[in-house]
Amino acid sequence: MARDYGLIESMWFSANILDEKKAMAHTAAAFILTNKSIYAQVGDAFGVPFYVIGAIHFRESSFDFKTHLANGDPLFNSDGKPIPTSHVPRGLGPFDSWVAGAIGALKHMSWGSGWHWDIANALENMEIYNGLGYYHMGVPSPYIWAGTDQYVGGLYVADGQYDPNAFDDRVGCAAILLSIKSLGVDVNDQGQPLVSA
Repeated sequence: MARDYGLIESMWFSANILDEKKAMAHTAAAFILTNKSIYAQVGDAFGVPFYVIGAIHFRESSFDFKTHLANGDPLFNSDGKPIPTSHVPRGLGPFDSWVAGAIGALKHMSWGSGWHWDIANALENMEIYNGLGYYHMGVPSPYIWAGTDQYVGGLYVADGQYDPNAFDDRVGCAAILLSIKSLGVDVNDQGQPLVSA
């Protein structure tokens, strides 16, 4: 799908984390950096930056390693047996570990060769990962922009159920990446677009 790369890039360079969300964004960024080796184990298989995997993990399941990266469904039943996803995308798995499930999620998305991971494309790819409902409505996605001054409100409160008056209280991927950048990590927002290997 053709998107306005320049608009996404402009929003990134204009974005500021809201004061009341800075602590949440910093905590998320610190968690991702602490667990970089796990996220890199998944991302390196597809040429995806570790911080993209980490930001998705926060948004899908608040960093719960007992859930599917695909959608936050439990990886295991109450007996500890691996189970497939029950929500969209339904039927992925079962997987015997978080890493295996995360790799399965990226395979489902067909991430790999040909995907670009400069900052604007990374933000777009993460929005595609979550779904393009907000894009089709012409509003900034909270999955990406919540916790920044680029998010104006509106939220899917359930699958297919959009509430223009609801507000996402968590931080989105952009706020997390801005916080990661502030900690000295290169999030590839300068220079040429990266193409995954």
